[in-house]
Amino acid sequence: ELVVQVHYSMPSVDLRGQSDQTTLRLRTATTVEREAFFAVPDKFIESMYSLPPDTLPAGRESVDYDWEMRVEELSFSAYQEGYPQKYRLWGVLPHMHQYGRSMSLTIDPAKGKKACLAEVKTWDFNWQRAYFYEEPIELEAGDLLKVRCTYDTTDADDDVAPGWGTGNEMCLVGM
Repeated sequence: ELVVQVHYSMPSVDLRGQSDQTTLRLRTATTVEREAFFAVPDKFIESMYSLPPDTLPAGRESVDYDWEMRVEELSFSAYQEGYPQKYRLWGVLPHMHQYGRSMSLTIDPAKGKKACLAEVKTWDFNWQRAYFYEEPIELEAGDLLKVRCTYDTTDADDDVAPGWGTGNEMCLVGM
């Protein structure tokens, strides 16, 4: 079973009703050397399920939203007995919306020194992409991942709520 999620941005009424031109090429294998998974944690979005959810105050030039999580929280499989406690991070996909200005992902490992895993100094909503490392980054259970998203809400009339619409915000790091 395969689910493909496609996001559309339809700022122009002229685009409505046009056919989707998305194509997908897949290669399958009966076995793999190592299981992979794609995690998309976002504590700001998760706050939507709390009352009240987190918000970004309107009218501020710089608003930081920080969150953190342990590496083993990235995958439900990590809680299964016998699942490996070491991971390879192949790349990241930073994601915010139109109030976003910068984002960073750092690691505070259980052993060793802190390191920057990703830094987007000047966020541009129209330039969303995944970034892949030349060599994967080794992560272990117990390592702490820290995310900081910075926003400019000077143009917002009301506090900015988390959400999937571009008038809302996210602080997501696909890994």
